[in-house]
Amino acid sequence: MAMHRLQQLSLPMAMIGAGMPTLPGLTGNAKCVDVAVSEKLDRSFFRVRMERLTQAERTMLAALAEMEGPEYRLQDVADRMKMNVRALSPRRSSLIAKGMIYSPHTGTVSFTVPLFAEYLKRTLQTPS
Repeated sequence: MAMHRLQQLSLPMAMIGAGMPTLPGLTGNAKCVDVAVSEKLDRSFFRVRMERLTQAERTMLAALAEMEGPEYRLQDVADRMKMNVRALSPRRSSLIAKGMIYSPHTGTVSFTVPLFAEYLKRTLQTPS
């Protein structure tokens, strides 16, 4: 997992070991594996979840994905969507019930699924 994170951040990595001649060759394929896994998640895992959502719920999730996470203040989401926080309450409740987001602290929400914000950025149009 640490090697994967280093690769994501484009940080240099030095490996020292004996008796592991294939390991350097395997690390070179990490980017290909990331792309393949992302594509598979996009086609199945994430798409199925998106199909369960209303357009209003998708719009809220798209607004979250455009913001800096992993935790999002509801007031910031409302401001971005040009809405009142109270108007977001039904969407928020519905998304929590559907398991798409959760509330780690009062007045905040986060995605329940890692990498979901990145999926949304790749696939959804930005809300106006």
